[in-house]
Amino acid sequence: MERLKTFVKSKRGQTRMTQQEFADRAGVSLSFLRALEQGKTNLNMVKVNQVLAMFGHELGPVDLQAEHSTVFDSNNREVSYTYKDKPRIFIDRISFSPTDTPEWSNRLFSAALTVTITCWSTQKKMLMQYQQEIALGQFLEPNSLYPIFEIEREINLGDEFRFPNAREQHEWTVKFNIDGLNLQHNEVLKIDFKNFS
Repeated sequence: MERLKTFVKSKRGQTRMTQQEFADRAGVSLSFLRALEQGKTNLNMVKVNQVLAMFGHELGPVDLQAEHSTVFDSNNREVSYTYKDKPRIFIDRISFSPTDTPEWSNRLFSAALTVTITCWSTQKKMLMQYQQEIALGQFLEPNSLYPIFEIEREINLGDEFRFPNAREQHEWTVKFNIDGLNLQHNEVLKIDFKNFS
C-alpha cells in the first residue's frame, strides 16, 4: 500500500488539483481519497481503480519475488546484486528524500544513475559487460512538486549477450551507481526495480 499511496499522492500533486477537486473528478468521496493517500489498507478495489484510471493505470497482480529496492545514502553510493540467469531489469521509479526541500530539483538535474550488467565465467573472468546511464534531469518537469519519478525503463541486454557455450557463463552482477548527487546526512535516493529473468 505504501507504493500505491505514494503513486497517487505524487500523481495528484502533478495535476495541481486539491483533494476535493480530484475526488470529484474521479467520482470518489473526499474521505476515500484521503484514506488512499494515507495508505489505509481496507479500501474498495473498484474505487481504487477509479482513482488509478485518472492516470491511465489499474490494480493488477505483482510478482513480489521480482521486486527490489535499492537505497543510496551519504555512505552508500553503489549497490550490486548477483543473479544466476541473465537479468532483464525494469526500473519502475526513483524517489528522493531531500533535506533541502526547495532545492531538490536543481540537485537532481545533473545526477545520473548508471546501471552496469556484467557476466562472469566460473573462473571469475569477465565475459561481457553492458552499461547504461540514465540522466535524472530528463524526468524533471517544471512543476514537479514531489521528488518521485516514474522511470519505467527496461534495461534489456538483447541478442548480443548470447554465448555459444552456455556452460561458460556462471553468474551475472547488476551494479547501480549514482553520480552527480552529493547525498547529505539523512538523505536517501531509492530505486524500485524488477528483474524478469
